[in-house]
Amino acid sequence: MFLKSMQKKEGEGDLSLEYWRRVHVALFSKWLAEIDILFSEDSLIVCEEFKVVYPEGK
Repeated sequence: MFLKSMQKKEGEGDLSLEYWRRVHVALFSKWLAEIDILFSEDSLIVCEEFKVVYPEGK
């Protein structure tokens, strides 16, 4: 299940889940087609979140 807050954290488009899905399904489909794999609604994806440990310039 996709965390419904992830699309807001990415900060793309209008921040809606619908926008995130539309854009990312197209992107994942394109990437996977390059290696002859079909993306579907049942495909598993991994979303990662990182914390900055060392700020720039330090």
